Amino acid sequence: MPKKQKKTITSFVKRQSCLPHWQKPGSAYFITFKTHNERELSHEEKNIALGSLKYWDNQRWLIHAAVIMANYVHAVVSPLEKENGSWWDLSIVLHSVKSFSANAMNKAVKRVGESVWQSETYDRIIRDEADFFDTLQYIAHNPVKAGLVEECFDYEWFYLRDDGWLDVTPTGWKPAPRGVIPTRSRPGWLEAIPTSK
Repeated sequence: MPKKQKKTITSFVKRQSCLPHWQKPGSAYFITFKTHNERELSHEEKNIALGSLKYWDNQRWLIHAAVIMANYVHAVVSPLEKENGSWWDLSIVLHSVKSFSANAMNKAVKRVGESVWQSETYDRIIRDEADFFDTLQYIAHNPVKAGLVEECFDYEWFYLRDDGWLDVTPTGWKPAPRGVIPTRSRPGWLEAIPTSK
């Protein structure tokens, strides 16, 4: 009988499938998962994928940013502390998101039991503040680079948490210098403020 996976982690965890999966309590992660056989997601399926990601937001994880593209998903997430010293296991939350969204997508397009997502997910612990903001900018640039929109905020399936601590302006995307974040108080992504004193 297979060993049942715990729903939380309390210390560093290392797992290996085809890709290595490392988890550290209190960390933020850059995650990517792709569709099975390069399946192209419809508008409705993209809505389902984004809604599924956001379902556990503020319950099991925080979603800092996400983008749903034609055949993949990128997101920056931070699993939440479930109880003192015990954090939601990223793999459990991802399994829930992928399973629910796959079933809902197949139902929406009247398919039964068809694989939607590849079983493997790429996840990487975000190392520091500069890496965090570089990754947010990378995610925001995906629909722009693909030629779908001129500005990331015009893309229907781009999500950026608006807690007031991150201030970005929707005037186009250009990479900010390492260690700075975009700001709404000045025009453009290139106008940036330092992230540290």
